[in-house]
Amino acid sequence: MIASAFWKLSWRKQNISQKKLIKNMRRKIVELEEELRVVGNNLKSLEVSEEKAEARAEFAERSVQKLQKEVDRLEDELVNEKEKYKNIADEMDQAFSELSGF
Repeated sequence: MIASAFWKLSWRKQNISQKKLIKNMRRKIVELEEELRVVGNNLKSLEVSEEKAEARAEFAERSVQKLQKEVDRLEDELVNEKEKYKNIADEMDQAFSELSGF
């Protein structure tokens, strides 16, 4: 009889401990699910940010290419203008030389 009472008491303690454990495990599951949801949302946000950053980088690369073409064109134009200036200066020197000879 005492053994039976002890067994029932022991069983109740185990049952209570198991219920507490189950309750704690369920709480932990809820916490982990919430953390997973937050991480998932953060991942989605980061993916969107990455896509935007890639689009900005592609736009910047195209802009750099256009600007480099413009720099090349302006450098060519500068070389041409310097050549024209040199030719005009040479013509003026020749004209002054001819005028000085009169």
